[in-house]
Amino acid sequence: CFMTDDKRKAAHQYLLNFFEAEDSLDAEKLANFLTPEGVLRFANNPPVTGQEEITKHFKFTFDNVFQTMKHTIVYFDVLPDKIYVSHELTCVVKGDSEQKSSKIPIVNVFWKKENEDKSTRLEVYMDPTPVFERMKEVNAANGKKETN
Repeated sequence: CFMTDDKRKAAHQYLLNFFEAEDSLDAEKLANFLTPEGVLRFANNPPVTGQEEITKHFKFTFDNVFQTMKHTIVYFDVLPDKIYVSHELTCVVKGDSEQKSSKIPIVNVFWKKENEDKSTRLEVYMDPTPVFERMKEVNAANGKKETN
């Protein structure tokens, strides 16, 4: 299967638009990149199904975890029904008065056909430990107790 330049450019633009939406911390805009019955699978967590539930998931994350996010694409590959992308997240957690950034390598798999505008499934593979460790430090500095 040969990937044309136009299809590769379209996939690259889709990724740029997706990460721009994610970096804006706009849960509704971000969830709109998936079909209404789309599925989000984040690491080892149970799948989140449907745009409404995916929006709630992103909103909770943005409201409680991230103050800023910036995604940088490292590389991507396009198949007729999927886009694989390796990227780096640079982020600052909520309440961090030092604005200390964490950098995390991530791989996403978008289940998206070439001729469709939205993904039916998004899989995110990452180790969020640096974010959780920084959240613990920030919460301790701010006098907040951990809740599990």
